[in-house]
This record gives sequence, C-alpha cells and structure tokens, in this order.
Amino acid sequence: MGTLKEDSESTKNAGNIRLWLENITADKDPENILPLFQSAGVIVHLVPEQVKNLPTDSNLKKGTRLKLTLSGLPIMTMSISPQIPGRSVAFVEPASEETLMNHLEKK
Repeated sequence: MGTLKEDSESTKNAGNIRLWLENITADKDPENILPLFQSAGVIVHLVPEQVKNLPTDSNLKKGTRLKLTLSGLPIMTMSISPQIPGRSVAFVEPASEETLMNHLEKK
C-alpha cells in the first residue's frame, strides 16, 4: 500500500497514468524490496485499464491510499525513486478502511 505523493499524471499521447507513491507498506515482501520503496517512494506507470476499477479520477489525488498487487518480483529501474512498469502490476484498488485495519493488525 502507498499514499499518492501528488495527483496522478496522464501522458497525453500514450494515455499512460503515472502514480508516485510514498509511505509504502507491504503485507508480504519475499523479495525484500520494501526498503527501496520506503526511502524515496516508487513511481508506477499504468495503462487506463489497470485503474478502471477505481470509482473516479478523484481517487487519484494526492493523499489517496492505494493498494497495489505486484506480479512477483517487479521489473524496475534503479533510479531514485524506483519506477515500475504496468506489466509488473497485477491489480490496483483503493485502500479501504477495512484493508488498512487488516494491514495494521498484521504488523
């Protein structure tokens, strides 16, 4: 899970969506990549189909908590902040109060 650091950006020509997340937490981290994301956040590049389950664009505003499910060890750049392409993201959903509470209980 992460918090949007800024409003999402849409690339006009390609139609891609850029999410910059900070305050990253994880339910599971078998590849031990969480520390990379916690220091500088992570930028995720998605296509519109990957965020179609979000009710409206207003859910992509600064401060919104999102839950992302990655497809195993993601392909990513080693830049600061790391960047992940959409093909490494299996699912994007709003982090509901229930999701947040369940996550906190596991810690």
